[in-house]
Amino acid sequence: MLRAKYEDFYFRLLSEHRLYTDALVLDELLFISKKRYGVPYSVTLDFIKNLVEPFTRLLQIGDEEYGEAAR
Repeated sequence: MLRAKYEDFYFRLLSEHRLYTDALVLDELLFISKKRYGVPYSVTLDFIKNLVEPFTRLLQIGDEEYGEAAR
């Protein structure tokens, strides 16, 4: 029952919304999965390539975004 709710949420999320992330988030995913959980980089990179990239737009971080984050 819980899995069905999760899958329904995931499919509605993908069909009704446009997902975005940036390279810093992906970098943090690589770092934490390796450092904290011992997941090899190759496994995390496969996850990103197959389950994140097809459904997510990668945003560029420019000077303006960096300045805002730094503030």
